Amino acid sequence: MAFLVESSLQRPGAATANATIDGRLLTVYLRDHHALLVVLAELAGRVSGRRDERHAFAQELSEAAADDRACLEAVLARLGSGPSHSRQAAMWTAEKLGRLKLNGRVVRPSPLSAVTELEGCRLMLEGDRALWSGLAGLALGPADAAERAQRAERLLATAEELRSEALAAAIRAAAQRA
Repeated sequence: MAFLVESSLQRPGAATANATIDGRLLTVYLRDHHALLVVLAELAGRVSGRRDERHAFAQELSEAAADDRACLEAVLARLGSGPSHSRQAAMWTAEKLGRLKLNGRVVRPSPLSAVTELEGCRLMLEGDRALWSGLAGLALGPADAAERAQRAERLLATAEELRSEALAAAIRAAAQRA
């Protein structure tokens, strides 16, 4: 793999046409984000399983995460690399271990479980937005990086709205039980 990446990832006419970046560092960065998209897809699967108003959001989130992963795989291939299977496995395992935390309930999820899941989605989406907006700003990566950043921004706003609703619903449920 080339140590310096110039025009191999840049779009024609980009303002940074003469800029270079260490390809090894860029690969590490992209691999990290690829692994985070694995977590986002897993969280989307959890949210999707709830079969409530969050289901459509989770489906869109899952599709966006898969699309972004495929795009990153193409960028990594252009760099002569690919995703890190060890990073993917570590992130997948961490997400699964996160499900084992005590939530005050033995059999069923806590009313705040949906809030926690949506907060996790927000964190992952913020990373996704930052990735694409950064690549767009540097004119690196795919031509649609700015659109990908906007999609992440839109999904981030939806996740926040759903998180606020889930929190309010959990508080109402607790007040009704009291």
